[in-house]
Amino acid sequence: MFNRRLSRDLSRRVENLSDNELEDWALVYALTQRDWYRKSMSRARHSFQAVEFSALIFASIVTVLAALNVRAWVTASIAALVTFLSGLRQLGLWHENWPAFSEAWAQVNALVNSYRVLPVEERSPDRQQRLVQAVDEVVLAETRRWRQTRLNMLQSRKAGERPGS
Repeated sequence: MFNRRLSRDLSRRVENLSDNELEDWALVYALTQRDWYRKSMSRARHSFQAVEFSALIFASIVTVLAALNVRAWVTASIAALVTFLSGLRQLGLWHENWPAFSEAWAQVNALVNSYRVLPVEERSPDRQQRLVQAVDEVVLAETRRWRQTRLNMLQSRKAGERPGS
């Protein structure tokens, strides 16, 4: 499934490029990275909103069910779902990924736009190399941010454990 989706994305991208741009691997690479960040930003935003909205709705429903003296197992099941959503919120980190991916998208988009305004004759191998390096720096910074976030999560979990555990 992933390969099919990747093939569709590449085909769509290729259709929108001029012949000169297709020959420019650096531009195609930068556009691919930009599109990945755009999709990831959108996915993180939608996931964040869906989880937060669901947690809010189900937490409200638990209160109403308890007030209506609904069977205990129904209220407990909905409360368990709220607890699950709270854990999912901590694992997914969509609230952190959404702005981080947005920033990375903006940086790569600015690089692409700056490069695209150059006349084709000025897109020398040196300029192409600089574009790839600049995009790689954005990707590396984002990867380091993600890694540090995960390390911080692990450290805070270990700090919360009891001594001798």
